[in-house]
Amino acid sequence: ILWKQILFKLPDLINQFSPHHDSPLNGIVMSIHPNYSKQIENGEKIVEIRKKFNSKWKNHIATIYSTSPVKELIGYATIENVIEEEPEIIWAKHADKLGCSKSEFDGYTKGTEKVYAIFFSEINRYHNNLSLNYLSNFFEKKIYPPQSYSTVSNTEWKNIISVAELLHGRFNSFS
Repeated sequence: ILWKQILFKLPDLINQFSPHHDSPLNGIVMSIHPNYSKQIENGEKIVEIRKKFNSKWKNHIATIYSTSPVKELIGYATIENVIEEEPEIIWAKHADKLGCSKSEFDGYTKGTEKVYAIFFSEINRYHNNLSLNYLSNFFEKKIYPPQSYSTVSNTEWKNIISVAELLHGRFNSFS
């Protein structure tokens, strides 16, 4: 029971030592396909495209969840900028940062008047990826990944990200 009490207080401890936008607890968790999340990890892809997004997440932390078959939290990045624009303009200006072919891009954006280009910076890998199975066992409940992205604060992700930050050693840099 002591461990559960510690887990409950952990998010508040992390937020106490971190500015609002710098804390992953005030950011989002983004589900990204493994081939793209691997490119983000390697710094080859710094722009993620979404049909729906909220630009209020600019300057916040995005924790990256690599979807099936990987099913792991792999790290985090700062959302440096968010641009809403016509797909053709996004492709023309940022194709080299998207990590996909023109046909993949066109397939995803087909029939969409505007898309969001989410620019990542300060990409950091976790020392060890955290599998969803491990986290579900750790918290003794089934954890479901977000469809596209999910707010961390005031959700079950707050405790999950707190544990990820603690295991990653990032908590030490806040003091």
